[in-house]
Amino acid sequence: MAELRFDGRVAVVTGAGRGLGRSYALLLASRGAKVVVNDLGTSRRGEGVDAAPAQQVVDEIRAAGGEAVYSIASVATEEDRPGKFYCRALRRAKRGCHCAGKAALVGLSNALALEGADFGIRCNCIVPAAETRLFEGRDTAAFPPMKPDLVAPAVAWLAHESCEATGELLVALAGRMAKAYVAETAGVFQPSWSIEQVAEQQRALADRSDQQVFSPVPSGFYDHLGFSFRMART
Repeated sequence: MAELRFDGRVAVVTGAGRGLGRSYALLLASRGAKVVVNDLGTSRRGEGVDAAPAQQVVDEIRAAGGEAVYSIASVATEEDRPGKFYCRALRRAKRGCHCAGKAALVGLSNALALEGADFGIRCNCIVPAAETRLFEGRDTAAFPPMKPDLVAPAVAWLAHESCEATGELLVALAGRMAKAYVAETAGVFQPSWSIEQVAEQQRALADRSDQQVFSPVPSGFYDHLGFSFRMART
């Protein structure tokens, strides 16, 4: 197929000073996009501000003949971060805050995909894994190559105007790409339930032989309701 390019387009890449974001910015710029390299340059703990990482990526892009500017602007201030209080409450759960945030992004992406459909706006999520500074101190000797460059093409495709995917989850790690989705078992219908019946039906409820997938766009919520309603009416 013809090379997919981004000439005349502007790409805003957050977290673009290092790791995955850096690879996204460099690839988009190499295909003609004008790139805004946004990165606060914080430490791994989210502390401090340093423009150097973003400036370095801008310098790389310009040296290769591309166009880029850097930004250390934040989408929030300390006063506007209600999530920080939630994270404090979950701190003892270690990964609780991180996982809750990731799940919220999926929900937000689905909502934006639905609400933006009438305006030609598409929204998807990337589920990446790559060797970045978060891997520092970990033994990765047994891992296959997991460079950010193996993830960047997936992100660039999702950003291209020819991409029609929306409300989807694209997995990219170690050279493997896949689609992730939420599925339900077909389930069991009864006109009424007791606690004991729920316990007795666990094997049937867990039967994955007839999985149902209700894609968020265009009508996953109503498809989900309709499937249950049809069982209730038979």
